[in-house]
Amino acid sequence: MVGRYLSALLSLAALLSIASSSSFVLTSPAVAQERDGSAPAQASGGDATHGVYKVGGDVSAPVLIRSVEPEYPEKARQTGASGTVLVNLYVDVHGIPSHVRVVRGLGMELDESASKAVRQYRFRPAMKDGKPVMVEFNVEVSFQQP
Repeated sequence: MVGRYLSALLSLAALLSIASSSSFVLTSPAVAQERDGSAPAQASGGDATHGVYKVGGDVSAPVLIRSVEPEYPEKARQTGASGTVLVNLYVDVHGIPSHVRVVRGLGMELDESASKAVRQYRFRPAMKDGKPVMVEFNVEVSFQQP
């Protein structure tokens, strides 16, 4: 199970990498923390909570088919800001992102830029038992000074 999950993670992470001022990495929602340090609500062990699954076990990862590079905001460019924005999202049964929210941000308009880009992603949906399902996961959007 762990090998399959890691394989799916690595495949999606490789698809999400962009060799420019920003890059994207899939992470497990279990790693994310709310501002108060608690973990966000989520399904565990592949079980659905309100129809939302986590990737792993018999739930395959969604496959990225279209990404959008986030804009590097001028304010961040002027100050030399860089780092990683952690974005939590659901991917529905049609491969459309929803419930996009910043879990760990950087400020200076980088959070908004990351969220805006992630909302435009398109995926081949996650699958469970041969049927598309909605999943929750995190994406890291990294910003580096060009």
